Amino acid sequence: MSPSNVVRPADVVSAARSLIGTPYHHQGRVPGVGIDCAGVLIFIAAQKLGLVAPDFDVTGYPRVPDGVALRDYCEAHMVRVQTPVLGGAVLASWKDGPPQHLGIVADYQHGGLSFIHADGERVKAVIETRLAFSRYFRLVAAYGFPGVDYGAA
Repeated sequence: MSPSNVVRPADVVSAARSLIGTPYHHQGRVPGVGIDCAGVLIFIAAQKLGLVAPDFDVTGYPRVPDGVALRDYCEAHMVRVQTPVLGGAVLASWKDGPPQHLGIVADYQHGGLSFIHADGERVKAVIETRLAFSRYFRLVAAYGFPGVDYGAA
């Protein structure tokens, strides 16, 4: 975390990058051992940056979320923004399905934005990829974390 307890977007990105390589595990919350896409956000907010109580968690959801509960949790615990912001979160869907995937927005090494997320399908680990929406990967909503100063460098 940055000096004077100000949490900057770069702190969120750094916390997310510390999880890269952690194996995918449904409802996992342990860095280096197993984590899922919701777990990435929960770990960062609760354990790493102290944005919520350390024991905050959301459990009991199915491997393929219905989309309604997932969106409701996002709306209840984060701040909706118009477009993806560095250090914020993205709620996405595959094709025209319900929202069912979450990740952290980062700065892509080759310019633009990237997406740090727990890939449970192909790589089966936390990865960072270019953030690109298409007809197959659709943006549903973008969020900021309460307690993060999105105006800070």
